[in-house]
Amino acid sequence: MSAFDIASRHRRAQLVVCFVYVVVPVFQLVVLLLLRAWTGVAIAVFALLLFGVFWRGNRYDTQYWPAVGGTTCGMTGLFVGLFGTDSLGYAVLAALPGAFVGYWLGRLAVRLVLHPLDARLADSPYQLVFRLRDNRGTRLAIEDTSLRLLVKVKKVEGDRTTHTEEAVEVAFQNLKGAYVRQLSGSEPIVYPIGPEQAGSRGTALVVESFSGEWILPHDDAVVLGQIIDRRIAGLRGTQ
Repeated sequence: MSAFDIASRHRRAQLVVCFVYVVVPVFQLVVLLLLRAWTGVAIAVFALLLFGVFWRGNRYDTQYWPAVGGTTCGMTGLFVGLFGTDSLGYAVLAALPGAFVGYWLGRLAVRLVLHPLDARLADSPYQLVFRLRDNRGTRLAIEDTSLRLLVKVKKVEGDRTTHTEEAVEVAFQNLKGAYVRQLSGSEPIVYPIGPEQAGSRGTALVVESFSGEWILPHDDAVVLGQIIDRRIAGLRGTQ
């Protein structure tokens, strides 16, 4: 893929992100103003300001886009339906497809950035988040100056079971190296947090830090390694 194609996909992704973070709340505000639903207008103004702030902070953080898209579009359907018909039932019926469409708009933006995966993403401002193969509750976040591993942890306290997400982070300057390994599927995968995870057959990215190593099963392990290497090189080049 050429540099022009990558830039074009990123522009389209940012248009979608701007739409769900900013345009949808503005549309909600305009409709509620036309309906003279002043309580709804107050809520819409607050939502516009809130998601405007989120847009400035999250416009390059791909992990939030689907959830925000579902929230803004779902809220628009809910409040327009509620204040336009005075019926909670119609409002819910409007909110559900709105949330569905918004969620998939967010997913579309993520896909425009990450598919096909390209090592030149390392030179972009995007915070990249990937789900690991065969362990869907475990994610790897490649940030500007560090790697972050996010693991879903199950906790049982008496009759109560909760699921939380815990994170461990390592700065690029503390990495010894990264390489690709072929896994047979029989090796247990152990992280600094969470329980031991089942093995996964296929390629994996192995990241070595001074405190241990992370085995990260992913079909695009080679490209992930290239992205990490380029971000490390770029960080060292600015120091």
